[in-house]
Amino acid sequence: MKKQNKTVERKANQEMIEGGMNAVVGLDLGDKHSVVTVMNLDGEIVERKKIATSVAGFERYFQAWARMRVVFEAGSHANWTYRLLERLEHEPLMADTHRLALITQSLSKDDRNDSERLAELGLRMPEMLNAVEPCSLETQYDRGVLKAREALVEVRTKLINSVRGTLKSFGMRLPAMSSPAFAKKAGPLLPEELQEALRPLLLVLQHTTDEIRRYDKRIEELAEKKYPQTKRMRTANGVGVITSVAFVLNLDNDSSRLRHSRDAGARVGLKPKRRDSGERSPELSITKSGDPMMRRLLVQCAQYILGHRGKDSALRRWGLGLAARGGTKSAKRKAVVAVARKLAVLMHVLWHRDVDFEPFYGVQEVLEAAPPQAA
Repeated sequence: MKKQNKTVERKANQEMIEGGMNAVVGLDLGDKHSVVTVMNLDGEIVERKKIATSVAGFERYFQAWARMRVVFEAGSHANWTYRLLERLEHEPLMADTHRLALITQSLSKDDRNDSERLAELGLRMPEMLNAVEPCSLETQYDRGVLKAREALVEVRTKLINSVRGTLKSFGMRLPAMSSPAFAKKAGPLLPEELQEALRPLLLVLQHTTDEIRRYDKRIEELAEKKYPQTKRMRTANGVGVITSVAFVLNLDNDSSRLRHSRDAGARVGLKPKRRDSGERSPELSITKSGDPMMRRLLVQCAQYILGHRGKDSALRRWGLGLAARGGTKSAKRKAVVAVARKLAVLMHVLWHRDVDFEPFYGVQEVLEAAPPQAA
């Protein structure tokens, strides 16, 4: 085993030498400051320093060095750091955080140790980092529209819950109503004694709803003008404009980022964890890796597909069969997640093959033998 590790290490060193590099850097990105550990090809630490997490701070530091491999974790500062290091002619290596348990779950975790471990991995076993590519600036800008809309939706939900909670404390309940219509419908139902307290919340709610509608129109424009491939995905019942645009942006508008369509569910954290040991294979929760917004959107689509408004399809029947098999709330939740995972795969297939959704593709013989399932 040691011999094999030495061979891998020598190969990694040779690749760096051929690439004109004689050092590797572990860069632990922080919000205000980042810790840099520079290591030579013999594994000796040449320098350890704290620098400002800013474009100017990184430029001042990395311009003074010859070409190096710079290893850092994916995160909020990772994309611009990657582009800046490329511009400075270094070799950036953005590591998948879910492959770095020795750092994220370390019992002696601090910035100095993290940067040193990143440097060691970048030097000896770079393939263990499962390097990921950054998204383009254009994708980042368009994702900003989706993220801003999501933030407003969360604000609206909290405001609605606040109004309902306040009324509940006085023994009053509002009837069911949609979130977009809440501000207008709830206003006349407020008791006079609570008008002064709750009316300003309803005004903010209405303004928030108006802004969400503006974002919706902007996302529809993006889908029509910049991402026409989303139209294929929306032929699947339950998939809307926001989900389809988010899916395309999650892959940086490049379907080939996934080698296989079946990897789509795992990319957004909908794949179950595995911890097999001997003959034991426990049932675990999903990994929840990747983009949480994309995961939430897929789950919402799956809930629609399995709900009373969902149209009959092989996917819907499969999901309803899973839910009925357990007969419990837990079984229904698992069915929703399973449908969301299959839906991610389906959306990638429709995009990559440039085809429309066929509700019963490949299962005509099943249709002839079985009647439709009720919701």
